[in-house]
Amino acid sequence: MKYEFDHRHRDLTPADDHSFPAWSTERNARIICFDLAVHFCTPWVTEFLSEHGQMRFHAQMHGLLEDKRFLPDRRAQGFQLSFGSRPVAWISKGRLEAEEGATLLITRGSDGFCSVLLYPCRSDQRTFRESHIIWCPRIEPRKLTSKSKFKSLLAILLAYQEVTSYDGRATWLQRLRIACIRATSPQNVDGQVVGRPAIRWAKWVGNWIAVVGLSGALLHFITR
Repeated sequence: MKYEFDHRHRDLTPADDHSFPAWSTERNARIICFDLAVHFCTPWVTEFLSEHGQMRFHAQMHGLLEDKRFLPDRRAQGFQLSFGSRPVAWISKGRLEAEEGATLLITRGSDGFCSVLLYPCRSDQRTFRESHIIWCPRIEPRKLTSKSKFKSLLAILLAYQEVTSYDGRATWLQRLRIACIRATSPQNVDGQVVGRPAIRWAKWVGNWIAVVGLSGALLHFITR
């Protein structure tokens, strides 16, 4: 499935084009860095495929789809890498269930900053709580020009594919990595951006400790 570069996470990067003057050198530098990252992503993906058997396996089973989106001024707006669709199981009456692979989507906002989103595998019979994870709501494009950083994004895409695929064989390290990302990243659930679960858990624990502590203190003074 191809996702439109429509900034569904716009509320996280609300800047508009007219809010930046033409001489905004920092913004222009970020745009140039993102152009460079999109330019280099194809050879880096090829290199990553040659280094990781898991990635090659899924690329052969699902196919690996690469999509680059450019604006009329020839500036890069986004990059998408996704595993394709394949049948995974029989449903009923000879119907096959097709699964669409996981997707890594990197989009550039009008301020030059980027957002990194992860979409899980999808099928008619199997869905996940999150429609996508906003892994990096706001990242400097300069970081994406680093080969090691970009390969780490590919490793996360591979882990997400293994964890959410119908017949994925994720290692314990990949499961731990995705569990940490889910706990510490905003997610889109039923069309709404939900905050980081870890922060909500920490607030709940903090409130519980505060209530227990206050109750204990009151009980101590009452029974004295």
